[in-house]
Amino acid sequence: QHTKARPVVLIGVGVGALAARAGVRALVSSGVLNDLPTVNMPKMPQFKDHRGFEKKMTAKEAAQILNVSRSADRQAIQNAHRKLMLANHPDNGGSTFIATKVNEAKDKLLGGGGGD
Repeated sequence: QHTKARPVVLIGVGVGALAARAGVRALVSSGVLNDLPTVNMPKMPQFKDHRGFEKKMTAKEAAQILNVSRSADRQAIQNAHRKLMLANHPDNGGSTFIATKVNEAKDKLLGGGGGD
């Protein structure tokens, strides 16, 4: 009984995929997608050396991650953290590893632990 339904399901999926493709192409050709607002979200800063992350986060590395100076005030650190988390949060498709490092960097610079 299941083997008889399989071709019908596959045909339905195929038709659905073709319809979705046609819909996307119609939107692109009509220019509707061009009218959508664009949002420039900050991404992780590029490091000058590509060694990756230190085993134990330093204040210098924390400042690089948040793209602030090591002597930045509390508000600047919190603002940088917020921007990066909005752009890289796992609930929005970001990496849990990156989000962890961003949180660790904030904690390090604000003196909340996050590694000594």
